[in-house]
Amino acid sequence: MQPSFFKNLGPISINRIRSMIDCNVYNISNDEIFTKLIGINSLEKGALTFINDSKDIVGQIPNDIAIICNDKTAKELNPQCKIIKVRNVQLSVAALSNIF
Repeated sequence: MQPSFFKNLGPISINRIRSMIDCNVYNISNDEIFTKLIGINSLEKGALTFINDSKDIVGQIPNDIAIICNDKTAKELNPQCKIIKVRNVQLSVAALSNIF
């Protein structure tokens, strides 16, 4: 059973995400869509996740998972990863959580 506050407004396009947060996008096509915003421990294809200075996890993320992260973390990821680079990960995730 899902909590009563859960909203499923997806799928959400990368263009809508770009309109909601100030970001730079790498290796994500303009027609890409995301079904969920999930934590790093629950990775699944089609979902969007986030990292904020988690060095232990950086090398374990598959290239087909889209990641919201800051500049420092983006530099540590595989250059083929799908990256949404932001200045403030927590603020960006908070804003996006309202549409997922």
